[in-house]
Amino acid sequence: MILIGKIIGPHGIKGTIKVKPYTDFLERFDKGKIIKIKFQNELFEFLIEGSSLHKNFVLIKLKDIDNMDAALNLKNCDIVIDENELKKLEKDEYYIHDLIGLKVLGENDEYIGVISNVISLVSNDVYEIELLNKKKMYYPAVKEFIKEIDINNKIIRIKNYENYFDTNDAI
Repeated sequence: MILIGKIIGPHGIKGTIKVKPYTDFLERFDKGKIIKIKFQNELFEFLIEGSSLHKNFVLIKLKDIDNMDAALNLKNCDIVIDENELKKLEKDEYYIHDLIGLKVLGENDEYIGVISNVISLVSNDVYEIELLNKKKMYYPAVKEFIKEIDINNKIIRIKNYENYFDTNDAI
């Protein structure tokens, strides 16, 4: 199962839920669609009766979730899809779950660390890299700083942009 959203909690008193989306394909939350919610290690399907964007969240009204208490029961639940429901991506586009765990190699194939998270910012994504000493560094996920991404071999080769990894500023 692939995580596409997390229910933050209720929104209002009529059973609407507030969802933090983890997908760029927000049409997955459109009215008339069915979503799968993981609740206490079981999957439940719900029909979406309505949805709207609110800041960085999606507000969703689900069939049979008609009050705040019912919506509150879904707080912190994951919204998931089957792997076969993933959309085809363009060349040089990757799913975050495919990037996490990639070994990060530098200019001369020296081992730098592992991608532990991908942070989406307005300007561009940022790779959180866990270094050998367990400290974390952040590297821009910008095409001109990346030499190669090889999902099959689980590696990413990056440019040592202006000696980025020669610093002791890791947190």
